[in-house]
This record gives sequence, structure tokens and C-alpha cells, in this order.
Amino acid sequence: MATSSVCVAPSIALREKISFLRNGSWIEMDSMMYANGLLLMAENGDFDSKKVLQLHIQPLWTVISGASAQPPKPCENTNLSVIELHEKRKKHFIAVPKATYSDWIAAVTKMPPKDTKEPIYKNTGCTLYRDRLVVHVWYFPLATSKTIPLAAIRKAYAPNVQFLAHKQWGMGVDFDVWWALDMSFSPTGKRVIVDTGTWPKIGFSPIRGSAGAADFLRVLHTALNESRGRS
Repeated sequence: MATSSVCVAPSIALREKISFLRNGSWIEMDSMMYANGLLLMAENGDFDSKKVLQLHIQPLWTVISGASAQPPKPCENTNLSVIELHEKRKKHFIAVPKATYSDWIAAVTKMPPKDTKEPIYKNTGCTLYRDRLVVHVWYFPLATSKTIPLAAIRKAYAPNVQFLAHKQWGMGVDFDVWWALDMSFSPTGKRVIVDTGTWPKIGFSPIRGSAGAADFLRVLHTALNESRGRS
């Protein structure tokens, strides 16, 4: 007896107007972001047209914030937040409404990874994978990285730390946190502290010289929840 297979279309995670950086100019597009990482964009909502732009996004993204990194042409609409997306070795910039920015981040980071070798966050201060966090330039004086298995992380947060407790590299005066290198850190910004239950705690800036703690923690907490759900 022959059996028939049913093809189930991937669900649409988001559908709304965004801006896409094409040939140096921001173009308003209607978009559909699927749960499997397929992003469709079309002008005037014409998704049946042959001009539909398709991107197969990898689970790697970088939030563009502050002066540390900017797309070739910043989006002039202050109600939009810019996200950098990776498709194989290509980079694409989209600008999404601030009201749904966190939904876009969640949609991108929840895409199924090919393997644990694919980073889900990468910036100047750290690289995050599905199973581990790598903090750049942590050990002094060798300037080597520190790798932390996600299973070992008890808590990760970005507190208001007293100025003297911070250090550009090494142990703060509170003798509680060892900070990774960040010579351009501003005391007005926030840095991330990771607690593994051992001394010292691990402190770092996801984006050196910039306040990228909140964006990074959203991705890290999603990865931690997924990792604990699989274990």
C-alpha cells in the first residue's frame, strides 16, 4: 500500500514593513521572516513577482550600535533599529521597527543551527555558540581567550558596577571579577558578568568601547534556555 507524504510549510515568524540596504540606499520592503531562516522581501508587497529577494539567513547576527560599528549608510529613520544578517559569506543590513526589534532578534537566534560550530553572536569582545561562550583577551598577560561551557553558567547579568570595581584588564579592587581587555570602556556603560559558581567571576564587554550588554544578554539567555531544555 502506497503512502503519501505531506509537505508542511515553515511557519511565518514575522511579517511587516522593514528597510533593506541595497546599493548604498535604504529601500522600504514588505517582508516575511520564516522560522527556518528564510527571509523574503518584496517592494509593494508583491511576493508573487520574480523580483522577490530571498535570503537564507544563518544563525549569526550582530547588532549595530553606537560608533563601534555602523552600516555603510546609517538609516535616517530613528524609529528603526539596524540589524546585520549573514548569508554564507555575505552581509546584509535591514532596519526593523523598534517596537518589534526584540521579536526579530528572537526569530533569528532561534533558527535551527547546522552544528555547534556556527556562532550565534560574534563581536569584538566575545563569541557565543550554542554550547559555549568564548570571551576574547581574558587571560593576562598572554591575551588568550577563555571558553565557558553554557552548562557551567549559573547566572549572567549586567549590573551597575562601581567605577573602582571596573578594570580595563584584570582584577577589580573588589577582588570578585576578573575583567577581559577593554581599554576604551566608558564608566557610564554596562559590562557583562558571568557567574559559574567559581572564583573569580568573568567580566567583559560584548562590544569593546560600547554599551552592548543588553543586546548580548538577550541572545545568551535564549541560548541558555535552549541548552537547558535539551539537557
